[in-house]
Amino acid sequence: MNSRLWIIVVVAGALGLGAGAAVRHWLLSPQNPTAEATTEPEQVSGAQEKTPDVIDSRRPDFSLPDRDGDTRSIGDFGDRVVLLNFWATWCPPCLEEIPALDGLHRALADQGLSVVGVALEDAEPVREFAREHDVGYPLLVGGREAFDIAAEYGNARGTLPYSVVIDRSGTIRATHQGALTREEAREFVAPWL
Repeated sequence: MNSRLWIIVVVAGALGLGAGAAVRHWLLSPQNPTAEATTEPEQVSGAQEKTPDVIDSRRPDFSLPDRDGDTRSIGDFGDRVVLLNFWATWCPPCLEEIPALDGLHRALADQGLSVVGVALEDAEPVREFAREHDVGYPLLVGGREAFDIAAEYGNARGTLPYSVVIDRSGTIRATHQGALTREEAREFVAPWL
C-alpha cells in the first residue's frame, strides 16, 4: 500500500472513531452529569459483571412494541428464565452475537429459556434485520426509551450489547457488558434453568 493511501486510511479511521465517540456521547450521556463520577467501579468476575444495585433485585417492568408493532411486556415471560439483550442494528458486536443468542434460544426453549432482544432504535431497521436474518426470538423496539430501560437494568453507561439474566421469579441474577459467544451465553443462563 503506498504511503498516501495509508495516510487516507488512517485519517478515515480516526474520523470514524471520533464520529462514533460523538454519537455515543450525544445518545448516551447520563441524565445526571455527576452520576458517573460518583459511581463506584463495578466488579467483574469472568463473563458476568456484578452490579450490586440490580443483582438480586426485582426486574423493572416495561412494555414495548415488538417488531410487528404489538405491545409486549417483560412480564409476558414471567414463568421462564429470560436472557434480556439490549442491542442495535448499528452495533457490530451486537450483530455478531445475535446468531449465538438465536441458536441458544432455539436449543434451550424446551428447558424454559426465552431470549428477548430490546433494540435501541426505531422499528424499521429492526424489522428489516429480522427479515434478512430469520431471528427466532422476540425483538422489542425501544428507540431512545430503551436507553432508560437499559439503565434501570444496570447499564448506566449505555454499553452495547448488554445482557441480563432474569430468573423465573422475576429476579435479576446476572449482567454482562459486551458480546457473548453461544458457549458463554449458555454458561451465563445455566444456573437458573
